[in-house]
Amino acid sequence: MNIFISYPREKKDKAIIIASELSGVGDTIFIDENSIDYSDEWKVKVKEGLKKSNIFIILYNLDEKSSQDPARFIYTEIKLIEKEIIRKPKKKL
Repeated sequence: MNIFISYPREKKDKAIIIASELSGVGDTIFIDENSIDYSDEWKVKVKEGLKKSNIFIILYNLDEKSSQDPARFIYTEIKLIEKEIIRKPKKKL
């Protein structure tokens, strides 16, 4: 079981706590804080993390003020999952 955690910057501390709590449950936990180095290309690492994952967690609290529009953030994350995982074209033999 591989877990991918997505979160807005305001939820970074909570995302790290959740990743820590889940670390004994999954084979790998992808969270950008621990999975992407400064020298890495962010988009490539996120796509790799998505492709390896079979559980996706999107953190967002609709009651808190945020620099990001909640609906747009969540929609963007779901579309990325859909594009990279669900609708991935099958390789032809």
